[in-house]
Amino acid sequence: MKKATQPGFFDIAERTGKLTEMGDPLVGLKVKIDGKAFRAGLNRIHSLEIQC
Repeated sequence: MKKATQPGFFDIAERTGKLTEMGDPLVGLKVKIDGKAFRAGLNRIHSLEIQC
């Protein structure tokens, strides 16, 4: 039986680099979409969930 291990610091960086090289669509979306535009709505939804 193989023991599960936690990925190392550089494992995550290497995996991200490989995904970028392969043309990961999320990289392009991050450039085109301003995440700050959604912040107010997400904070409002989060505060409503806490109240429930």
